[in-house]
Amino acid sequence: MPGPLSSSQLVEMSTALPVVVLKEGVNWTNITFKGKGFAWVNHPESRAMIKAHHGERDALRAIRAYDEARRR
Repeated sequence: MPGPLSSSQLVEMSTALPVVVLKEGVNWTNITFKGKGFAWVNHPESRAMIKAHHGERDALRAIRAYDEARRR
């Protein structure tokens, strides 16, 4: 299983998703999907809060593992 994402990796990955808008602040990036808050990234602490159901989180992990394996 891949390790945790950095705050910058999370923001970078989210830019590739359709219908995602980033709202940049001094220390935070708010990631919205279809007008609703999906994730909040605190850059100084390299921490994120992501709103997702367990199945969605598992799917995100699987996509990340696939992506990392493909890059090797």
